[in-house]
Amino acid sequence: MHGPDGWKNNIREGSAIVLEDGVKNCVLPQIYRASRIIFNDHFDDMRELGFLNNRVIEALCCGRPLMSDYCADFEKLFGDSVVFYRDEEDFLEKLKMLEENYDEQRQKVLDFWPVLQKEFSFEARAKTLVEEVEGL
Repeated sequence: MHGPDGWKNNIREGSAIVLEDGVKNCVLPQIYRASRIIFNDHFDDMRELGFLNNRVIEALCCGRPLMSDYCADFEKLFGDSVVFYRDEEDFLEKLKMLEENYDEQRQKVLDFWPVLQKEFSFEARAKTLVEEVEGL
């Protein structure tokens, strides 16, 4: 379901859901913070090779619950701070669970903040990149 076109068939007309493509980085925090739930999916090759979509970090940094397609590597990184789904049926079940337990899931996101600061800040990621390059 990559990009807005992949989601359009699943959104009811008149819904409060916003589908965007090509949003400028400077307005992303505003869009994320105005959202109740943020949805994410990866291209198959990204997920299979363990390349994380930036949206996961961005949404968590803005303190909003995120639903994302499942990847074992990502689940190890984020635990229950992200709601992962495996298929369409699981997506619908997890969405219902998230709606019913929204405050609890939002607290899990907020509780994850120290890990975000330590492991996923720009400084932490830059340090990791330098270490990787130096190890070549």
